[in-house]
Order: sequence, then C-alpha cells, then structure tokens
Amino acid sequence: MVTRIVATWYKFGQDDGHPEPNFSSWTKNTTGLLYYGSNEPPYAIVNKHVEARGDHATLARKIAAEAIAMLKNEDVLPLQKPMKVGVYGSDAGPGDGPNACPDRGCNQGTLAVGWGSGATDFEYLITPLEAIEKQVGTYGGQVSSVLNNTKLDEIKADAKKQDICLAFVNADAGEGYISWQDVNGDRPNLKTQLGGDDLISAVAEACKATVVVVHSVGPIIMEDWVRSHKVDGILWAHLPGQESGNSLVDVLWGAVNPSGKLPYTIGKSLEDYGPTAGVLYESNGNPPQQDFTEGLLIDYRYFDKKDITPRYEFGFGMSYTTFEFSDLNIVRTGSMEPLPKPRPAPEGGNPALWEIVYTITHTLKNTGKVAGAEVSQLYVNYGSKDTVKFPERVLRGFEKVFLEPGESKTVTFKLTRRDLSYWDVTKQNWVIPSGGLGVCIGQSSRKFHLRGNLRYGY
Repeated sequence: MVTRIVATWYKFGQDDGHPEPNFSSWTKNTTGLLYYGSNEPPYAIVNKHVEARGDHATLARKIAAEAIAMLKNEDVLPLQKPMKVGVYGSDAGPGDGPNACPDRGCNQGTLAVGWGSGATDFEYLITPLEAIEKQVGTYGGQVSSVLNNTKLDEIKADAKKQDICLAFVNADAGEGYISWQDVNGDRPNLKTQLGGDDLISAVAEACKATVVVVHSVGPIIMEDWVRSHKVDGILWAHLPGQESGNSLVDVLWGAVNPSGKLPYTIGKSLEDYGPTAGVLYESNGNPPQQDFTEGLLIDYRYFDKKDITPRYEFGFGMSYTTFEFSDLNIVRTGSMEPLPKPRPAPEGGNPALWEIVYTITHTLKNTGKVAGAEVSQLYVNYGSKDTVKFPERVLRGFEKVFLEPGESKTVTFKLTRRDLSYWDVTKQNWVIPSGGLGVCIGQSSRKFHLRGNLRYGY
C-alpha cells in the first residue's frame, strides 16, 4: 500500500467537515469499493451522479475554436455558403464511436484526444461531418462524403462535383502500454496516418478548391502536398475534444476568426529536428541511451541556432484580418545585478527571482475589416559572453488580444529576474548573463515587428 503524505490535507482543513468525493474514477456503478485496489470492504456509494457540466460545452467549443491555427489560406477561407461541399477522410466521421477503444487506444473516426491512462469516456463527440452537414443545411446546400481513406477513385470522382472539398487527416499517439498498428505509444515517424497524404493528393487533384484539416498529437511532415497550388487552405485543429465539429465549423464559415498558434515547429523533414530526432524505438523494448546533448536547443531554439528554415515556425498562425505593432516602450523597474539577493531562508525558493525588472509595452492595432484576436509574443535575445550555449531567443511572454476593426490596445509584458537568468552550475545560483539582452515582439518565433535592448545599468 502507498503511504500518502497528508500534510496539505490537514493544512487546508480538509479533515474537518470537508465534502467527501462524489464520484469514482474507477467505476461507473453507483456502489463499489470505497478504497479501490484493497479488494476488501467497505462497500459504499462511490458515484452520486452529480450533474456538474453546466455550460461546459460552450466553453469547450470556444477553447477548441480559438486553438485552431490557420497555416495556409489562398483566398478560400472563410467559406461563403458553398452549395456543394465534399467531406473526405475517416477523420471527419464517427468511426465505431468515440469510446470504441479502451483508454481511446486506437485511431478510428475523428481524432479528438490522444490515448493513455488519463483518458476519460466522451459523453458525446460532435464529428466534423455532423457539424458541417448541419451548417450547410442552414442555407440549403448539399454535403457529400466518403469516409474510407482507401477508396481513392471514389473520392476523386465525387470531389470533381464539389464547390469546396475538405480533406481530413490525422496522427495519433499515446502511452506505451497501448499499441495500434505500428504505433507503440510514441509515433515511429512524422507522417500522417491511415494514408492521409494519398487522400489529400486525391482530393486536391480532382477538386476546384481544397482545404486540409489536420488533427494531430504533434508535428507532421507535409512536404508532399503543402506547396501544391491545389491545396488552398490548411487548418491545424490539434486535439479539439467533444466540440470538435462545432468549433471547426465556427472557423471555416467565419463565425470565429482563427487566432491559434503552433505550440511547436513543423519542419520539412525528420532530420530538421536534429540528431536525436531519429531516436525511434519500440516503447516496450530496451530504450536507447539519450544524453540530452541538445541542452537548451529544443524545437524552435534548435532551428534558430542551426539556421534551419522550417515549414511553419513555432508560434505561427494566420488570421482573417491584419494587425499592426507599434510604440515599443521598455522601462527598467528592478536591479540587473548578475546575482539575486540571498534567499531569506536556507530552504525554499528565492523570492528575489520573481522581482519584476522590466515592464515592456506596445500598441497593437487591428488594421483589417473584421474583428479578430492576435497573440503578441515576446522573445528574449541572448548576446551572452558566457560559456553557456544559449539559444538565439527564448519565448518569455505572450498575450492574446481581441480587437474590433480599427481598434487599438496596449499590450503589457512584465519580465522577472528569473525570466532573464540561467542556472549556473558552478555558482549554484540563477545568474543574469553578461553581454547584454534584447527583446523581439511579433507574431511568431520568426516574424518580429518590434525590437529593443534591455539596459543593464545596475
């Protein structure tokens, strides 16, 4: 038996009159073992079936829509009530149902979550096809669909008849105790699954206009089709959860202006990610030695340091409107001594690390014709003379701001001593590097509009 540390339980008075748990994560039955795993009584009511959802569906839809990153748009989005809409790919449909596989451990139907021990059952899942059919039906249009990825000839024949085609592809993964096809937990490659690349090529070859929708646990290599003039749009919908279809329709038809950004870099090849990217193995086999020689140079930091041009950089995401960045102002508000003040006690963290040393502001304006949100991103540049292998720049702040057409707002970032420091293994302390620091503010890790220097001047 595991002995639990209950100091926090007592600290917050949860031992005295605190409400008991009203649900069990182990069973859906009303009654069961009070202490699961003991195989001994007492038996009791473990699920009170309390309705706690409220307006969670509305929030889930909003979050999923705001997360969608538009990667490509050749004047095809938002859609303007096309009368004939083609939907292709198993990722658009219900498959065998959202809860068909234990712990969501397979890739069938639309991909809304990954798999693993933290998985829960869907109460419901709105598929893209279901939501698209409902949307197109509101103005009398027609939806045609082929959800079998292998029926490429049928897909081509159907796509020729449509005004707009939506091709759905995905890539799934999860914990290593579950295997699906050649995916033993982690993905063995960065390709689309279930023949996704062939599906896209078939649709794009036949259709007047094609938008690709990607549901994925991480980056995929898309060089086979991303540059094609026949692929007019790409929406990166991540893992959207139960409101998958509704959130996608909101962005496709323009009810929501896309404002999501990529949380990772999409390279042009596996090799772009560095020498350790090829360390792929069966997760239930003997793991290889990984020495983490990349240090701080992970994801966009590696691409920047090695001057590798990605397909889509970290932080990238387009909008239906445009934005202007201006009026950078940098104010020092704290000490820039190399070392922080000594911590006040022998144990615990040092509060001096959270002292705000710079307040940085700029103006963000919506210069387009529709309302939308932009994520202002602040990166710190290192011009260090120290021996540490610093990245070219590191994300140290971001803020999503919603603006009506023509509206401006001030965006504020507060940088702490910790934001500007690194851990010195010799001094055993957080140190502000020598050689000067700078800031870049913009729309991604490679698209900057404002630059400035951080004055040391102790």
